[in-house]
Amino acid sequence: MDTSTDPVVSAATAAEARCLLPQLLQHLPAAEQTQKLHWLLEKLESLPPHAAVSMDARATEPGVTDAAQPSDSAEQAAALDYLSGLLVARPAPTAPAQAVVWVHPAPGRTALVAAPLALQGTAEQLTTSTDPVELLWQTRLLQQAARWAESFGAEMLQAVAPPEDETFQWALTQAGIPKLVDLVFVTSPPLARPNDRSPENRAPEIEPTRPCGTGPGTGTGTGTGTGTGSDGLGHSFLCVPPDGDHLQRWYRLLEATYVDSLDCPAINGRRSLVHTVAGYRATGQRWDPGWVMLTADPPSGPPSDSPSAPPTGPPTGPPTDLGGFILADHPAADFFELIYFGVVPQARGCGLGGKILQQALSLAAQAGRSRLIAAVDRQNLPALRVYAAADFTALEQRTVFARFFTLKSPTFDTPTKIR
Repeated sequence: MDTSTDPVVSAATAAEARCLLPQLLQHLPAAEQTQKLHWLLEKLESLPPHAAVSMDARATEPGVTDAAQPSDSAEQAAALDYLSGLLVARPAPTAPAQAVVWVHPAPGRTALVAAPLALQGTAEQLTTSTDPVELLWQTRLLQQAARWAESFGAEMLQAVAPPEDETFQWALTQAGIPKLVDLVFVTSPPLARPNDRSPENRAPEIEPTRPCGTGPGTGTGTGTGTGTGSDGLGHSFLCVPPDGDHLQRWYRLLEATYVDSLDCPAINGRRSLVHTVAGYRATGQRWDPGWVMLTADPPSGPPSDSPSAPPTGPPTGPPTDLGGFILADHPAADFFELIYFGVVPQARGCGLGGKILQQALSLAAQAGRSRLIAAVDRQNLPALRVYAAADFTALEQRTVFARFFTLKSPTFDTPTKIR
């Protein structure tokens, strides 16, 4: 490829998109690949071959869903959101494209971008190549990807790079997308499967925790979840689906557990909790029994016969939320992903992290999956020790790069956007 000059970066044409999509979606599972490819190619039929697939082609504001739109218009807009981030680089405005990068929306006001790829051939017969893309061209493509993400209304642009791809990592930094965290992906040992029942037919079973002197908690739970059970020592696991009034409870727990967290601390205060939870809900296949909180049981009321006797009456208030976890199901790959796992600061150092992880493992095994996978900050030594104690082993390492488009410390009610 000719990389002797500064490239011209623009949206791909409809013809180029038709050639590239099958190659760019190859990493997806077969069923998902077929479904997404059909959806995107169908929407391209309405565009002339040489028309640029840009956000100018959509009829609504990018990133915004209009409930009043007819469903076909909404689908067309959503498809163009995906396609408009297909960016190509050329040595001259009329020359064939020689490199491509794809930045596209993801749930939770996030945009994802992968490493640029070299191209060869004409617009009608364009194919990806294994040739490396030079640093300058990678940087220009990634700079344009960041502009696309901001104009789309993303809260965060994210890229994941393998440790050995130093050119991609350097280009991300040069494009203003700095390193966020080094992640270690860990897996549990094979889980014992009691039966072959599917996850949707299973409910959480409660495993006791040991007492911990936590003092006042930070949650304000209502005790209205399902699958409750007390160990008689003051703690319970509670299934709290992320809907309705439960959402506010999750926002409060997440906000509390993020305080002084060692897991990716650079992201703290940079994202709206509304969008964070939206991302959790859309990861893998949502499974409500996997949204679990650990609570401290409320104190009992005084007995009716003697003021000096231990409390034996009904609880006098709501439970206090001490921590929790969220599981996302990946049935095609036969595993659960632990996408959130946290303990409030007041309850740390008491062994609750290990108990929460054991409950997540138990729930995954009861649901019939073969293993539990998680990603953890390489610098988070306490969490790594918890995983090691449960016989988790490392699978691989990845470096995450991110650029944020929000003000510092947005609340879950006011996700303020920089303009």
